[in-house]
Amino acid sequence: MRQAINLGIFLLIGLCSPIKGQAQHVYSQVNIRPNHVYTGQPCRYTVKIFTDTWFTDGAKFEPLTLSNAFVVPAQNQVGSERRNGKTYSYVAYHYWIYPFSAGTLQIPPQKVVVFSPAPGQFKGEPIRQRVAGTALTVMNNPPNVSSDQWLVAQNISRKETWSRPVKHLKVGEVIERKVNVKAMGTMAAFLPALLWETTDGISTYPQSPKRTTQTPDRSEAIYAQQEQTVAYLFEKEGAHELPAVPLGYWSVKQHRWIDQSLPAIKVMVLPNDDPALLATQKKSLEENWAAAESPPPTPALSDGWEKLNRWLLIGFLIAAVIGGGIFRNILRWAIKTFKTNWQVYQASEYYAFKKTCLAAGDNTRFYACLYRWIKFISAANNLEKMVQESQSKGLTLVFEEYQKEILGLDFSPKRRVYFLKKLRKTIKGQKGLQNRSLNP
Repeated sequence: MRQAINLGIFLLIGLCSPIKGQAQHVYSQVNIRPNHVYTGQPCRYTVKIFTDTWFTDGAKFEPLTLSNAFVVPAQNQVGSERRNGKTYSYVAYHYWIYPFSAGTLQIPPQKVVVFSPAPGQFKGEPIRQRVAGTALTVMNNPPNVSSDQWLVAQNISRKETWSRPVKHLKVGEVIERKVNVKAMGTMAAFLPALLWETTDGISTYPQSPKRTTQTPDRSEAIYAQQEQTVAYLFEKEGAHELPAVPLGYWSVKQHRWIDQSLPAIKVMVLPNDDPALLATQKKSLEENWAAAESPPPTPALSDGWEKLNRWLLIGFLIAAVIGGGIFRNILRWAIKTFKTNWQVYQASEYYAFKKTCLAAGDNTRFYACLYRWIKFISAANNLEKMVQESQSKGLTLVFEEYQKEILGLDFSPKRRVYFLKKLRKTIKGQKGLQNRSLNP
């Protein structure tokens, strides 16, 4: 009898006590919509992590970077859902993905760490999840829409201002036109430049467009702006027409092309009493336009190039003194040496590294140069894996702190160069990497 009572008390205590060995149910879910888009059309990619208890801290997501698409983090969410008669807590991370090339866009698996207590416990423990990858189908623009003017947006607005009224114009006079375009739901990289057609009797001098992308506080109000100025020089008197400026966008909601071109403008140009004004204005506009459009000089790539030039100059001076025959031999040697050294230099890791640093201010060139440089020094296929393989806590902290300035849309060229130099120095100093042909 006593044994039965003791057994009953034991079972009662066991049923009322927390079961530490009870398994915790944590799982992930991904969703992408739409899964068929045009180039430049954004899709919403969502990663949800569920737990049957609750979260005690924010989730830590592996950065999502894609080589052929822009990734913009959106606003995150937390909440709860009933599934199969049971309530689950969840945290949802949202991303806007803007593909810029047609084909199948592979979204790789992500590593996530969440902090959640086991059933019956209160202390959150780190739980590692591997979110499954998915794919997105990206299509080219429809054949009835020009690829030069292709733009996907929710809507666009435009505004134009003139330096003076478009009337009472004379030969040799200049008028400036500034056009501002604001496109909702897209990025500056997708905004096409305005096309300024020429017409007889009027010279056109367009400046390079200025583009910006605004993503305020991870909200969904992503929009791009473009400002471009063009100068018109009137060279002949009489009735003229400023050509229309094609402008439009593919409506995501209406699934059709909406034309918002700037209409043609008719002008009357009167004769000018000062015949020299036309030549003066034309020369001034051509000089200013050429100065604005000319690219900056390319800096030298290494000290080795300067040393090679110094030796070539010495060789030329000696050859000039000794004679034409020796000069030809030295010249042949110098050219051969130059070609050999230059080919070796172009195939070196140091050349790839310097090219990457020089391209830090241009996203398209930067990523192309970055992946080429990575192949020289690591088996990893992206920057994040290189940082992980380096096993450097200091480097990891710098990368996590300045990730947006290195890989994000609001990148900083100086921060990129600083980080790449630090990464290269760390890898060079590691044992086993000294024989990878890294230049000093």
